[in-house]
Order: sequence, then structure tokens, then C-alpha cells
Amino acid sequence: MKLRPVKKRRRRPGDRQSLGQYLRARKATLLFFGIFLAGLTAGSFYACVDGSGSMVLISIVINSVKLQQTLPFFRIFLQCATQVFGILVYLYFAAYCMKGKWLIYMTPLVFGLSVGAITTSVLYRFGLSGFLYVLLCLFVPKFLELLLLVVLCNACLRISAGVGMGTQVKGDIFWMFAIFFAVFAFMEGLLLFRFCALLPLNL
Repeated sequence: MKLRPVKKRRRRPGDRQSLGQYLRARKATLLFFGIFLAGLTAGSFYACVDGSGSMVLISIVINSVKLQQTLPFFRIFLQCATQVFGILVYLYFAAYCMKGKWLIYMTPLVFGLSVGAITTSVLYRFGLSGFLYVLLCLFVPKFLELLLLVVLCNACLRISAGVGMGTQVKGDIFWMFAIFFAVFAFMEGLLLFRFCALLPLNL
């Protein structure tokens, strides 16, 4: 007597995930976004405190933008590429480190601190006159970078879990993200080159 193979139950169009199931499936992604928002809030708060005191941070941000307004495109592109590839190298070593899980979670926190501090510094100093600069040179590229980082951090968590269990894990995904980050650095550099003059520094 032959046994019929058990057919796997296909998910029907009417079957829907509950909200709890969806949140559990996206737990790491939601946690990364939450950590980023915590860093964004802390960075913004620090920029406000600095603005009402020594204004060291605001001076650093303004001097950085002033330098960007005088640089050629290739130099700006190199600056952007150095930043994103530094993050890529950091996550590569964090993913293959036995205790690297917490290092991966630090990435959106530090990124949020940086974005919050720079954005708030510009708006604190220039108000509405700096809004277009913030929109085109900070919000658009940093939002895209955040999406790339969240996807990469999720992949790094899976690699780190595999390393912890002693399984062999391929790191081909880092080559793919190297291409993504190169394209992103070109786009960010182009936006900065074209629109950093929107910040009225009266050069």
C-alpha cells in the first residue's frame, strides 16, 4: 500500500497575518528603526543644548558645509564614499565577530545621533532659510541610507547568528552592498554638489 505524499497547505488569499505575527516577523527591523529614532532624538537634543551654549557643534557643521561649497564634485564624492564604505567595513567585522551582535545594533544609534545633530544644528542656526538644504542634502540621502543600513544590519544579524552556531556563512552580500553604497555615494555627492549652496553662508 503506497502512502500518498502529504501536500503542503498553500496559503489562500483569505489567510492574513495578524498584527502580532507581522510585528514578530519584523522584530529586528522595527528595533533598528526604534534605535535610530532614539539616536535622532538624542542628537537633536544635544544640538539644541550646544546651540544655547558654546555652539561648538553648530560651528563644526557650518564649517563643513562652507568647505563643501568650495569643493569639486570628485572631492565631495570621495567624502561620501569614505563614510559609507567605513560603515560597510565596520558591519563586516561586526557580523563575523563572535560577540558582534551588539556592535550591529550600535550602527543605527550612531547614525541617528549624526543625522539628528547635523539637521538640528542647521535648522537652529538658519531656521526656515535652511529648510531646502535640509530636505535635499540631508533628508533625501539619509533616508535612503537608513533603508540600506536596516537591510544590511538584518543580513549581518543572520550572519552573526550563523557564526555563533558554528555554521559556514557566505559573505557575498557585502559585495552587493558595496555596489549599492557606491551608487548611493555618487547620488549623495551629486546632491551635495548641486544644492549645498542653498544654505545661505554668504561666501
